[in-house]
Amino acid sequence: MIFSADDLRHLVIRETLHYLDDWSQAAENLLVGTAIQESGLGFCLKEHCRLGIYHISPIAHRTVWDRYLVHHPELASQVRGLAGQHGFLENPDGELLSNLKYATAIAWCIYRKAGRLLPPADDIEGLAQIWQQHFHAKPWGRTGDFVRNYRDLGLQKECKSKTPSSPVEIDDLDTGRLDAGPIAGAPLDGKVMKIKQPGIGQLRQ
Repeated sequence: MIFSADDLRHLVIRETLHYLDDWSQAAENLLVGTAIQESGLGFCLKEHCRLGIYHISPIAHRTVWDRYLVHHPELASQVRGLAGQHGFLENPDGELLSNLKYATAIAWCIYRKAGRLLPPADDIEGLAQIWQQHFHAKPWGRTGDFVRNYRDLGLQKECKSKTPSSPVEIDDLDTGRLDAGPIAGAPLDGKVMKIKQPGIGQLRQ
């Protein structure tokens, strides 16, 4: 484990969600749990083609840009602002490894793209279901593991007794919900994704 859950929560995830003007306790807990479950808080930063603390695949990364952020230009501009000036242009997927706030923004966009209502912040079983259905495509991703690992590593010392927060809508933008599409680690049916503006290919120009 490279990071403590509290450091990742307070210094990276919370700041990123506030920067995107999209913070909720449930969203914060979901991303903490995702980092714990996917990479052991940075213990393993690359698994096959899946990269970074959230183990996001290049396909899932490109899909966020080409199927979701292309429809939300203001959000796309905010996310692009988190990426390195030159590193993103040379190797966009490298940002998933080296840039924690950018990787966090992309992970959150994967969840936003699903258009699901988040459960209360202290409903870890409910958050685990969201993770399994919309982030972790592998059949061996078990919600029980997510719950156990979150309770072992992810609980805030000062927040264990907090009352549940009300449900929050992941994506209430007036453009409506989008199809969930491929998620982290999921194949794209063998097809090559054509880049749409303002996708990664466009942003390289």
